Amino acid sequence: MSRIIARNRGTARRDADGRAVRQRSGSALAHADEGSGTMAGVALVMLVAVLLSAAATAGHLLVRRTVARSAADLAALSAAVARHGGGEPCVVAATVATAHAGRLASCEVGGDAGDDVTVRVALATDVPFMPEIAVEARAGPVPCDG
Repeated sequence: MSRIIARNRGTARRDADGRAVRQRSGSALAHADEGSGTMAGVALVMLVAVLLSAAATAGHLLVRRTVARSAADLAALSAAVARHGGGEPCVVAATVATAHAGRLASCEVGGDAGDDVTVRVALATDVPFMPEIAVEARAGPVPCDG
């Protein structure tokens, strides 16, 4: 009787007659999920990256809206002062909007009291799906009732 050594994974098992029996280490499906943890990790990292990008984009748009609001307010106030002083309000508003990295989209003189100046300032956002933010502001004299 010759000895047969099983050269399979695991240890060699013997049957009742002493012969080496091949031992199965698992089915084909047991090895089908190799690397699935890596793919789940990659998917999780991608999800976190997308969420961080969305949060950064929202924060960037919020900051740009605040800058546009400030530029519009300053442009409207400057235009109202220029109107009161006899200057060209829309030229002053355009200068102030440009100084704050904006663009004067519209300028209207008049309104309820007749001396109000309404400006609309547009500001580039550098975001593909929302290329610019436009904000409107109004300024003018307030009647003094004694």
